[in-house]
Amino acid sequence: MISTDADSSDVGFYIEIEPIMERRLQAGTDSLSALCCCIELVRKALKIFVAHGGVIYSPGSKLPIDLDDFAFQPQFGLLRPQYLDGNPEPYRRKDG
Repeated sequence: MISTDADSSDVGFYIEIEPIMERRLQAGTDSLSALCCCIELVRKALKIFVAHGGVIYSPGSKLPIDLDDFAFQPQFGLLRPQYLDGNPEPYRRKDG
């Protein structure tokens, strides 16, 4: 936690998502609000990444992360296992 200005009571954290987002300072009026702002910034950056075709999996699995979940939990049990293994290309919709 760092002060954002010499004459300011605001505090902040440096945040970076390697390699998709450069390091930046995220500030708040206190350490809790600064941390909440950091979490929201990460959520927004990851949503942009996914909107542009990126995929975020739970570590060690092919389960996609739910970016709207407060704890970024994977989306368990929604798909059959055969659709989580291997290359997703064969399962894409065929244009007619």
